[in-house]
Amino acid sequence: MTKDALFPTLESRLSEAKIPALDGVRAVAISLVVLFHLHFHAIRGWEESLGRTGVTLFFVLSGFLITWLLLKEDDRTGEISLWNFYVRRLLRIFPGFYCFWAVYVGLAALAHKHISWGNCIAALFYVNNYYWPLRGGGEGGMLLTWSLGVEEQFYLVWPAIFRRFRASRSAIIRALVAVCVIVLLHRILLLHFWHAPQLYLYTAFDTRMDSLAMGCLLAVSIRTERAAGFVQVVCAHWSLPAVTFALFGLSMALPSLARSFTYWCVWGFTVESILSATLIVQMVVLGDRFPWAWINWKWVRFLGTISYSMYLYNAIGPDMVNHSPLAHSFLRAPASLIAAILLAAGSYYIVERPFLRLKSKYEVRAKPGA
Repeated sequence: MTKDALFPTLESRLSEAKIPALDGVRAVAISLVVLFHLHFHAIRGWEESLGRTGVTLFFVLSGFLITWLLLKEDDRTGEISLWNFYVRRLLRIFPGFYCFWAVYVGLAALAHKHISWGNCIAALFYVNNYYWPLRGGGEGGMLLTWSLGVEEQFYLVWPAIFRRFRASRSAIIRALVAVCVIVLLHRILLLHFWHAPQLYLYTAFDTRMDSLAMGCLLAVSIRTERAAGFVQVVCAHWSLPAVTFALFGLSMALPSLARSFTYWCVWGFTVESILSATLIVQMVVLGDRFPWAWINWKWVRFLGTISYSMYLYNAIGPDMVNHSPLAHSFLRAPASLIAAILLAAGSYYIVERPFLRLKSKYEVRAKPGA
């Protein structure tokens, strides 16, 4: 692949109805989150960094995909239907989540475990990202719904903003860059001047939306061809994704090496958002070449396909194993992983997929001449 063909290759692959490499990137993200919850002794001290990085990668990928679909809809039809957008979003998110919520509460009640009702009720309305840090306390798998709150709060405002200003995509790019810079400065002020808790910096929408904005910025920059130079630089050689993964590793190690979480609370989210955008581009362009072809392997893409359900259930699976005879054996981690995959696959095929098939009914059809 010549250097001049890199950006056209990216555009061509992103124009396909299904982009396998992005399922592979989802698989990388969910693998990091699952490793965090499995609590392997070999990665003791790294678990939290793995979870943080996995969620940041999810945020950037989510912002990229949603914006890319909005851009394609605008170019294809000449309009953006907010009604159809939100119906498709509800079909994608709500069935799986509310089924998980009922399963979680039901299993906890049957096992006579303590239920943090405040977190459960906050999760119902996608506000756990504020309830958890502001009220404190809470426990169990319902806490992970904070990231869903960040995403849904972002999508309450972003599609309308995109629709209003879509005629000037250069202005959208400038606005997204401004959002990323302002949120970074906001975190600096919160940490160093207002002494906000680290948990708030980690979970609040106002401190984390820059990762989603970074994904949006990547999508608009590619669609307007502003990202052509960036793509040529980060995909110039087959070995460059290894540099990206190494930088991810260094970023994850810094809190432990420096014995401080200041980096993570301020700069880490920005650094890893940029690395996530870079990885997305590299995997789409170079994912068919050695040694990155694994990103397109069928079983890797399968993990990416069920990643939403796996994110929901990855804490329940290990918890079930921890209350079984396998809890203190060397089979604990493998059994926890298998349990999480089985629960996620069941949720995807039984609950999610029937609703996902309805999404096509809410696609805006292209108008003549659009």
